[in-house]
Amino acid sequence: MHEVVTYTGRLHSVVFLRRVLILLPFLAVAPVLWAILIGGLVMWLALLQQERSKIIVTNRRVIIKRGIRRTVHINAQQIAGIDVTQSYLGLILNYGTVTICGSGGSRERVEAVADPFRLQDRLAYADVAVAQVASN
Repeated sequence: MHEVVTYTGRLHSVVFLRRVLILLPFLAVAPVLWAILIGGLVMWLALLQQERSKIIVTNRRVIIKRGIRRTVHINAQQIAGIDVTQSYLGLILNYGTVTICGSGGSRERVEAVADPFRLQDRLAYADVAVAQVASN
């Protein structure tokens, strides 16, 4: 059976909001030029983080890409559980933290995932598809 991508998830744009909240005290006291330079750099890094981070679900595995260098592969057979947590703001803006629990006790946590319950459904579906193929 071929490996087929069933879902591609991204980080929510709330990653920008977090950066702005961190920058606010600095921007209030810094000279205008420094505020623009540092603020621009921090926002560019947030954009880079959002664009380079993906969660790819296939019928065989889950691939979590974070930033430029970090990539984690989890076989669908090894997924023991999927946990989604949302704050009140996350509930309103539809983002949350997804924790994938592996059968060996490993945990992979991804914060600020857009539409986390859809990802949870796709992960559960990938696990069912692997179980069906294994039983045939």
